[in-house]
Amino acid sequence: MESLVYENSPLAEYLRGEGEHSSDWPVKESEHEDDLSDSTTADFAPRGASKFQTRIRNKLPKPVNFNASRQTAALGRLYDVCTSALNSRLGRNDNERFLEQFGYVIVASQLLNEHSAPSYTSATDVLSNTVPTDLPAISTTFGLQGAFVTASTSFSIAWLLHWSRPRAGTGINPRKVGVLLVLVPVLGVLFYAFARRQWLKYLRHQAVDAAVLLIGNAQGFDSAASASVVLEDQTQVRRCLRLRRIVSECFYSMLDHYIQAQHVLQPLTDSANLAKYYDIYDISQEDLIEVETALADRETEDQFSLRGLRTLFGRLYLVRKSILCCLLALGADGGGSDIARWSTAIEQMRNLTTVTGQNMQRMTSVLNEEDRAADVPPSPLPTASPGKERLRAQYRKLNLLSQGIRALHAKMHVFKEMSTNDLDRTDTSELEASLLAQYESIGSDIRGLLQEWESGKASLTNSLDRDSVASRSRPPSGLFPVSPTPSLGGTTAVEGSPSDALRALNGESRPVSGINYSIDDVEEVLEAVALPRNNKRASLTREERIARVKEDRAKQAAARDRMDANTHMLKELEMVIKQRPKTTHSKRVTSL
Repeated sequence: MESLVYENSPLAEYLRGEGEHSSDWPVKESEHEDDLSDSTTADFAPRGASKFQTRIRNKLPKPVNFNASRQTAALGRLYDVCTSALNSRLGRNDNERFLEQFGYVIVASQLLNEHSAPSYTSATDVLSNTVPTDLPAISTTFGLQGAFVTASTSFSIAWLLHWSRPRAGTGINPRKVGVLLVLVPVLGVLFYAFARRQWLKYLRHQAVDAAVLLIGNAQGFDSAASASVVLEDQTQVRRCLRLRRIVSECFYSMLDHYIQAQHVLQPLTDSANLAKYYDIYDISQEDLIEVETALADRETEDQFSLRGLRTLFGRLYLVRKSILCCLLALGADGGGSDIARWSTAIEQMRNLTTVTGQNMQRMTSVLNEEDRAADVPPSPLPTASPGKERLRAQYRKLNLLSQGIRALHAKMHVFKEMSTNDLDRTDTSELEASLLAQYESIGSDIRGLLQEWESGKASLTNSLDRDSVASRSRPPSGLFPVSPTPSLGGTTAVEGSPSDALRALNGESRPVSGINYSIDDVEEVLEAVALPRNNKRASLTREERIARVKEDRAKQAAARDRMDANTHMLKELEMVIKQRPKTTHSKRVTSL
């Protein structure tokens, strides 16, 4: 099929260039042909004078009037000053800035996070860490503006009063009195609005300051309380009991004050914001009610045990989180309601700061005694007889023996449950190996208990033998010689032969065998005088006793580890021998 090619088409131009032009090509009719032919001359032909400058000149901005702009800026500043003076409310930006800063102080303290007790080094560090730092200057509460307004208001009122007085005579000018009655209230209202704004700013600075002090004391109290609860020294049982009693009293006192502050602050908060913060930090009303109920029933609880102290610490921490959430939920609209709201909040924060600081001082005073133990002289030993000391040592050994027996009983119970659960398995080799390991563990415990029992029994037997020997070695009163008769020359009554008397006069010692007693009359007893035993415990300081106790414990732990290592090695060897595959001996075949 032959294609149709128009005369003025691009294809026709291409074919013409290739030399395939044909005169029979039809011409394509175009509606805009005349327009195009006309526009070729009309579009590019000059049309007269250029209008570009006219168009640009019409679009140029008007010249700036600097005098008018300065006057407008001055009027704007004057309007802002008058508006701020007449308006006693703070702006929205000021309210948001204050709430952001106040909330940052509380949230950045990490008292609302999951509780982790800080490490404790000494009570001196606790006291040094609780010193609050100086606040940076947020903005000027009382500055040149306040002084200028106060001075101008006072001068204006004084000048108006002076102006209203008549210069001559005693008459009263009603016109001046009317002006005075109008201007003085206006000035009073303006001064009241300004003073109200300044007082609200002052309260906000005081709120941030009180929050910083409360946070600092709360962190110091947490450090001291954590150290008090963790402190566990067996060589200072009495001091630990006193410390626990003080910590318990501090916890209950602070819990009471915290609950009262929470009841005062909760009605002042926005309920929606408070519920949001409770949801964020996992606080429920049921837990708070439970804390109040437990505080009312404190007489029925264990107040001085470590578990009870940790429970009290958790309750106090929960109520404190609730108070911090109440502080975060306080609103600030810049009006007159903020004065009453934040005045109450500041008062409660200051009360809590004072109570927290006092209780922290009580605990750190006891902890300082622990830290200054090197300056304290060694505690006097109890004036108990040696017999009572030996009995106490025996009682301690019996207590250790009973604890070991209870631990063995608990281990037997656990092994019994494990064996009952393992009966359902089909593999008996593993069961036998586990039973053997259990037998070895029980045997080592029994051997340890037997050694403790033998050592306790031997020490008790030795003490009884010493008491019986001491009672038998006491001679009767008839064995002692008669006291010599004193004279001017000294002792003159000497028993024995004349040679013994001469030897005594010369100062020579008389042999013991010189006194002849009849064997039938008395029994020969060899007696010796023992020097008083040097009590090494009295010569040791508290640190040396503690070091000796720690050294003994370390030796016992090392001996126990060696015993366990030997036992484990034997167990491993036995298990390896049992798990070794049994190989059948193949017969040797020889061929000739």
